[in-house]
Amino acid sequence: MNHAYATFRLPDGTCRTLAAGDLVGRLWSAALQIDDPRVSEGHAMLSLRGGDLWLLALRRRLAIVGKSVAEVRLATGQRIALA
Repeated sequence: MNHAYATFRLPDGTCRTLAAGDLVGRLWSAALQIDDPRVSEGHAMLSLRGGDLWLLALRRRLAIVGKSVAEVRLATGQRIALA
């Protein structure tokens, strides 16, 4: 069985791999914890839709290429801002 996942490179150069359904935020239980007061406890979730992985904003918005968005279809090399 194949599992959908995405690898995120953080500003400090570390990489984290998340699977569909994983949360991003300040919660201790988030798969990708971000210690930044501008990031919500449950800020975003990785979702699999029609074979594509999406990052969905849950409370606040995301930004890609300086544009505020509620969701982003993930592709290699993107720079996504949470805060």
